[in-house]
Amino acid sequence: KYTNGGSLQWVRKGQGPEREVAYDIVVDELGYVYVTGSANGTTFSTNTVTFNTIQLSLTGQQRLLAKYDSNGNIQWVKFLGAYPNDMAIDQSSNLLITGSFSGTVTFDTITLTSLGLTDIYLAKYDSSGSIQWVRRSGAPGDEEGMAVASDASGSAYITGRCCGSGSDSTTFDTITINHTGTSYNAFVAKYDSSGNIQWADIILGNHHELSQGIAVDTSNEVYIAGNFKGTILPFADTVLSTSGYNDAFVAKYGASGTQEWIQRGTGSSYDYATAVGTDTLGNLYLAGNFRSSPFGCDTFLLINNDSGLSDIFVARLSTGLPCNVLASFSPSSTEACINDSISFTNTTSGTTVFEWLENGIPFSTATDTSSVFITAGTYAVTLIADTGLCADTVSMNITVNDITPGASIVPSGSVAFCQGDNVMLNANTGAGFGYAWYLDSVSLAGGLDSSYIASQAGSYTVQITDGGCDSTSVPINLTVNTVFTISATASICQGDSILLGGDYQSSAATYYDTLSTIEGCDSIIITSLTIDLVHTISQAFEMCQGDSMLAGGIYQTAAGTFYDSLYTTKGCDSILITNLSIITVVSSFSASDTSICPGGAVTFINTSMGASNYTWQNNGTTFSSSPDTVWQLFFMSGGTISLIAIDSVSGCNDTSYFTVQVVPGPNPNWSIFIFGLDSSYCTNDNAVTLTGSPVGGTFSGNGISGFLFDPAVAGVGTHAITYTLPPGPGSCLAFTYANVNVSVCAAIDGIGNNLQVSVYPNPFSNETTVRFSNPGGVKHTFYLHDVLGREVKRVEDIRSDKLIFKRGNLSGGIYIYQLEGDKRIIATGKIIINI
Repeated sequence: KYTNGGSLQWVRKGQGPEREVAYDIVVDELGYVYVTGSANGTTFSTNTVTFNTIQLSLTGQQRLLAKYDSNGNIQWVKFLGAYPNDMAIDQSSNLLITGSFSGTVTFDTITLTSLGLTDIYLAKYDSSGSIQWVRRSGAPGDEEGMAVASDASGSAYITGRCCGSGSDSTTFDTITINHTGTSYNAFVAKYDSSGNIQWADIILGNHHELSQGIAVDTSNEVYIAGNFKGTILPFADTVLSTSGYNDAFVAKYGASGTQEWIQRGTGSSYDYATAVGTDTLGNLYLAGNFRSSPFGCDTFLLINNDSGLSDIFVARLSTGLPCNVLASFSPSSTEACINDSISFTNTTSGTTVFEWLENGIPFSTATDTSSVFITAGTYAVTLIADTGLCADTVSMNITVNDITPGASIVPSGSVAFCQGDNVMLNANTGAGFGYAWYLDSVSLAGGLDSSYIASQAGSYTVQITDGGCDSTSVPINLTVNTVFTISATASICQGDSILLGGDYQSSAATYYDTLSTIEGCDSIIITSLTIDLVHTISQAFEMCQGDSMLAGGIYQTAAGTFYDSLYTTKGCDSILITNLSIITVVSSFSASDTSICPGGAVTFINTSMGASNYTWQNNGTTFSSSPDTVWQLFFMSGGTISLIAIDSVSGCNDTSYFTVQVVPGPNPNWSIFIFGLDSSYCTNDNAVTLTGSPVGGTFSGNGISGFLFDPAVAGVGTHAITYTLPPGPGSCLAFTYANVNVSVCAAIDGIGNNLQVSVYPNPFSNETTVRFSNPGGVKHTFYLHDVLGREVKRVEDIRSDKLIFKRGNLSGGIYIYQLEGDKRIIATGKIIINI
């Protein structure tokens, strides 16, 4: 590392067993340094490479990425997956690296495999060396990333060569570019900060085109530089042909990837452009080497005196129209004293953007400006005039003189003194010196000698003049300590005392004390004393029976009077008297029975006290909030009845419970079922035979005759069919029942069951499957009608042998279906949807 003046700061090395090479270096805004390179460990037994305190083991030739701080201390080193041709850094200190690879390579956790001989890669690492993403671009031929750059948003731009022998195109993620000629072409591509391809372009020619440099200006316009042989096909309507072997070229793209312009350097031999850069003024810089003599850059000709060898060239180009600005300015003076201000008047003609520099450091962008020179010496003031297309520079030297020695002040005593005292301030003396004294930048009358007697607080300076120049001293600050009269207040509790007026006081009055400050100046303290009384406070509370309240130092559960001592905000004791009373709410009720048969009733009588609201619950479910005192409930199974009694004013409540036992039927372990009964029937359906489980019971209800249910006898409507077993212990009956719906079904004639059609399940709740014979794949139509003959659903174009029918929004009941095939009804049947 060198300073900008060329002084060496530090040198660091990476040491290994064989050949170690550094390829590229970048520096971020915090001064951290990032280096790419390689190390080879194939020959010696100690196959390691060492970077100060970090050591890596080598397995053959491996590529490296290392980070140093601004003092040259190594931060980390890691392996790269492939050869790095170029590296750039974005504004967030992320690293962008491009190059080429073949076969399968790994970047940390990301693995790539080439499509051809060599492929392009673009990798992004954060400043800690963690891989963010890697992108591959390639084809069956030979491709290589040669240079990379970044813009202010973190987007990445790469350039190089692609579409080598054996390739007609190269793919960049979702973008494919086609090539021409017998050799490779130059390319440029843009990715966003997340690695998504934005655009890609190719410079087409009939031989070979290679791009080795790339730069992005502040408007995100892109410049690439390289060389070509033969003819470049139209680029922004321009066709270029070489005049010798290889010619250098530079090309510009717009921010969206549109071709803007292309230029070349002319010569009869091998000429190459290898690097390109921009500045904030819009200038474009180009570097490379040439063998031609002469070598032409626009109107400039360079001579190569070493025949057959290469010379270096550096060129500055405008990015647009020719430059016609001539920078000039006029200073108010070319000689000044320290702290003088010199004005600079800009005399440049035309509308331009300006930048002023002092010894190479920018200090203004105004058209006209000025500068204050605070140290002696010679200053080079420079004006850069920029049209936006090009810039011109002019410089002028300014000489600044000084008084030696500079002005200074020495006080004869302390710079802090009591009110009414003073201190003498003495300035340095010299032959011919003139003096002017200032207090807080205001001139002091009579302050014309080398000494001044100061009695006021403030910032004092002295200005000494000599030979036309002046020097102003560093300010000296004087402090005048005031004799204070301080008024204060104090308060004490009744019966306490406080030290005031030289004694302990216990009465309200005004007292006086004299004190010396730390500066030695007397101060008077006047204290007004007040007496705070001790208070007795009474309060009353109610609480519900069973609750507790903190009083008398503990939690109380019974009524009474309790005493607490409290401190007021002024620190005096106060007595708190608490009168506590208890609100009593009692929930109680009686029951007519404790054990009943299923379906039996129990009467409950409310006998609660102290409540205004009541909530009755059965097994935790509220069935009444009525204040009625008598309730009768029917039970099919046992349950716990609870009564919550509530005082609506205080919110106090109490709950009582009672358990009702339901005596089981003939066998408490039996489950009683009815079989053979559907949920819906038509009035013209045949009677059905019913069975019950367990056996031995009897059926009852409309349409029941013994074990038969006849829909025609039951009639239209909903009927409850009951199956009852003989009495068991406690004379309790066991029974179950089912509801059946009977409807008039007179809308569809010819209802029958075609054995070629099956509906299962039937009845159903959500969906059923209709199956029928259809070996030829004939188109069928399925119709569904309600019991009044109205069509409620149709399914057409059925070519398979089954239909999955979904209930949808159809209500429960009986429906008639018709299945039509070859334009004739082939089946009619009944479908029942559960209610």
